[in-house]
Amino acid sequence: MKVVVSTNFSESRAKTFFRFHLTKKSKSKYIYFGIGLFLIILGMLFMFAFHKDTAGMIILIAGFAVLIVRPIQINSIVNKIMMKNKISGGKYIITIEDDFITYDFEGNIRRYSWENIEYVFETDDCFYIYTNPNMAIILPKFAVDTAKRKELIEFFKARVVYKKYRFKQKAEE
Repeated sequence: MKVVVSTNFSESRAKTFFRFHLTKKSKSKYIYFGIGLFLIILGMLFMFAFHKDTAGMIILIAGFAVLIVRPIQINSIVNKIMMKNKISGGKYIITIEDDFITYDFEGNIRRYSWENIEYVFETDDCFYIYTNPNMAIILPKFAVDTAKRKELIEFFKARVVYKKYRFKQKAEE
């Protein structure tokens, strides 16, 4: 099998990848959810078991605040990353073959064997082919026709850890 995809690197696609990475893949989501849930339960315990309504309400509000702050924090982190890394809009070519995947970004060519690919995550709009735990090759679905896309999914499932997520990005510009 050989699939060649040529596309450009857009800022919206990069932002979406970082949001996906921080919300779906990052283990910190469990810490925030755990702390928020713990505080909510503790607040309810104070209110109903110990009859300390004021303290319970404060702890309860703090628990909800932890859960609400996480998406705001993610947007802030993504914006900081985007300010540090100027997106050029340059073209890149992805070549997927049986033994390896090649990523060519404006003449800077990197080749990865499938044994070195961590995993492939599929979202509503893209495939994220992780070359290490924090970096991925972004393969937009619109750049691959539907028949090839189905073949590509079967190919990924046979070669690497593959998982599909429901994660929609903003419309491509």
